[in-house]
Amino acid sequence: MESVYRSVAGIDVHKKMLAVVIRRQIGERAEYEKRKFGTTRAEIQHLQSWLGTQGVSEVVMESTAQYWRPVWYGLEPHFPLHLTHPLKTRAPRGRKSDFRDAQRLADRWSAGDLEDSFVPGSEQRAWRWLTRTRVQLKKELGVIHNHVEGLLEQGGIKLSAVVSDLFGVSGWAMLEHLARGVTEVEVLAGEARGALRKKNAELKEALAGRLEPVYRLLLSQHMDQVRLVRRQVEEINQALVEAMKEHVAALHRLTKIPGVDLYAAQELVSEIGPRAAAFASALFARCYNGSGLQAPDSPPVCIFICIRRTGSADGDSLRRRSRIPLLRSGRHTGGRSRGQEPTARPHSRRLWQHLHRNIGLYTPSGRLS
Repeated sequence: MESVYRSVAGIDVHKKMLAVVIRRQIGERAEYEKRKFGTTRAEIQHLQSWLGTQGVSEVVMESTAQYWRPVWYGLEPHFPLHLTHPLKTRAPRGRKSDFRDAQRLADRWSAGDLEDSFVPGSEQRAWRWLTRTRVQLKKELGVIHNHVEGLLEQGGIKLSAVVSDLFGVSGWAMLEHLARGVTEVEVLAGEARGALRKKNAELKEALAGRLEPVYRLLLSQHMDQVRLVRRQVEEINQALVEAMKEHVAALHRLTKIPGVDLYAAQELVSEIGPRAAAFASALFARCYNGSGLQAPDSPPVCIFICIRRTGSADGDSLRRRSRIPLLRSGRHTGGRSRGQEPTARPHSRRLWQHLHRNIGLYTPSGRLS
């Protein structure tokens, strides 16, 4: 690989300290200047001034936990910044030190053997915080659901065996009665709605249990948590509508894809942008397939639709299950799964064309515009 000589600053990021090394190439010899800074806003401003007076042209740092973020945001308006994954710059055993790590970053970036991670702009970063927080809140609802079911089982109430959704209209009304200490089976079963009324006998049998005062208290607290989380999710939904109002067209196009609702479209736009402008080709979705495969012409960012892992394009990692049923597991051959990558390729290509080139999605039934 051809070497590129320039004045580069490497920053080893810690929670309370930044180790900074400036690398200058003078002929065949490299010179280094070292200095430590704090991580407060004032210290980052001092770092920015010092780098400016030293004539630094580029800055490279590791994505250390969340601590790189204030450093990046403070230097972003003033320097070309590069973010690398710590696994790519890990020091050999017994050779780790703060300044040595920063020097290694500067040396390797100057030599051109480090990959740059894609960090979105401030607007897209805000979208990501909203959508990812919403995902976590919905996970919390699942945890609370399991706790509530455990409390009911503690009292011998088999409501979840008859009601498909404990937090649905019928189930929620029955839970409110149980939290208040109501034990009359007829009163509880009378809250059934819709098709559940046809299971009246089963429902009465399932509700023939009793919660002790301690468990009623816990049930009431869990229900308060559910109300709070639901309100927070709704507030996030409203904030996303306001934040993405200029990209309604992109969201509308994505919702035309079978299996993609508005929430899924918002998550996709927050991860890859409304036009997927950071990705030069449709290979972006193959950059990581869970085993580390990287596309040659795409930023090193894990982006998957409906796969097990959604990697962060801003340096961290987020593992979750997606609700978008675009990709299906490959066939099992000899007891071993061939995975989802063969199915991911055409879908990722179509999604990229849908956003990047405004090309409609073709399906066997015709083109979706």
